[in-house]
Formats: sequence, structure tokens, C-alpha cells
Amino acid sequence: MVVDDRVLVGLRTLDGELGRFMDWMKREGHYENTAIVLAADHGQEFLEHGGLGSGETLYDEQLHVPLVVKLPQSGRAGQRVRWQVRLIDVAP
Repeated sequence: MVVDDRVLVGLRTLDGELGRFMDWMKREGHYENTAIVLAADHGQEFLEHGGLGSGETLYDEQLHVPLVVKLPQSGRAGQRVRWQVRLIDVAP
């Protein structure tokens, strides 16, 4: 699959910034006692169906978006839930 270089730069930039943030949290002693939630309102299509980006189709790549949660003290580390969650589920 060929992906636009701008997309790859964006993904690498996001990955690097998240890594720096997590490293800072660890250095400052906040990481273990903090809940971290990574969420999005939609996914991205990377030419799986000929499109690039978001907002043009209703394929799974745009509709089924991971919700990543890191609990304090690494509670439930590695656990994966198979049921559907929604952004409204984050606050409770």
C-alpha cells in the first residue's frame, strides 16, 4: 500500500510527541499514578478502499476506532475488551 508522505510524517510526529510526553511523565514521577486515555472521534483511511483521510466513507477504518486506557499502577495492563465502547463511556 502506498501512503502519502504527509500522512507518514504526521503519524511519526504524533508517535514521537506521545513518546516524549510519556517519558516526561515517567521522569517527573507522574506516570504510575495517572490515568491516560487516548481517544478519537473517527479513524483514518489509508487507501484501503481508495480513499485517504477521513469523513468521506463509512468503512470500518473510520468507524471502529481504538480507545486506549492506561490506568494508575498499571491496573488491568494488557487487558483487551471485545465489546463496543463509545466516547461517552470515557467519563463514567
